[in-house]
Amino acid sequence: MQSVREAITLCRAARNEAGIRIRQPLERAVVISSRQQSQKAIQAFTHLIIEEVNVRNVEFGENLSQFMQKRAQPVFKSLGPQFGSQVNRVAEVIRRLTPEEISTLEKGKEIRIDLGGKMNGKISAENVDIVTEPVEGYIIQSDGDLSVALDISLNQDLVAEGLAREFVNRVQHMRKEAGYDVTDRIQVCYEATTAMHDAIQLKKEYIQQEILAVSIEDHLDKKAHHRDWKIENEKIYIHIERI
Repeated sequence: MQSVREAITLCRAARNEAGIRIRQPLERAVVISSRQQSQKAIQAFTHLIIEEVNVRNVEFGENLSQFMQKRAQPVFKSLGPQFGSQVNRVAEVIRRLTPEEISTLEKGKEIRIDLGGKMNGKISAENVDIVTEPVEGYIIQSDGDLSVALDISLNQDLVAEGLAREFVNRVQHMRKEAGYDVTDRIQVCYEATTAMHDAIQLKKEYIQQEILAVSIEDHLDKKAHHRDWKIENEKIYIHIERI
C-alpha cells in the first residue's frame, strides 16, 4: 500500500502544479516504476488512485523518457561575439531546433544554420543550453524509483464533467443550508452561462442521481431556496425546492 499512497501523492502534486482543481476529472495518469513489486502493488489498487485523484484511467509505462522532450535555449554570452548583429536571428533559430539537431549538438558536433538570404553559420554545444521538460499536455512528478505522468489535456466531455461536479457540490451545499433531509427529493431550476448550461444538459442524468432531483429546468424561479454562484468564472443562479 505504501507504493499506492506514493502514487496518489505524486498525482496530487502534479494536479497542484498544473493548478487543476480536484473535481475536474482528467483522462489518465501513467505510472512508471523500476521496481516490479511496486508496480504490481499499484496495479492491484488502481481503483483507489482513480477515486482519490479523479482520473478516468491509470496506465503503466516502462520509461519516463516517452513523456519528456529536449529544447534548446540560446547562450547569448557565446553567441554575441560570434554573430554580432545577427545574434537575435540566431537565437530564434536555436529555439526552433529539432530533436535530431539537438542530438547532433549533444554528440559534440556542429550544425549549420540558415539565417536567410545568403547568410548562414555554424553553432556548437557551447552556444546552447539544452533543457529537458515534459511533453506538452503532461505534468511529471517523481520520488525515487516511482514517477507519474499526469495527462492534463482537457476535452469537451472532461470540462463538462468537471463543471457538473461543481454544480452538484453547490446544490448539495444548498440542500444542507435549507435543512433538507439526505433522502429528500428536490426540483432544481437554474439560469447559467452557455458553457455551464451545456455542461448541465450533457451530464443531466449524473447530476440528477447525485442530488436526488426529479427535474432540472433551465428557467428562473425564486419561490424557494435560491443562490447565485460563480463556478470557474461561469455565473449561475440556482433554485431548489423540496417535493
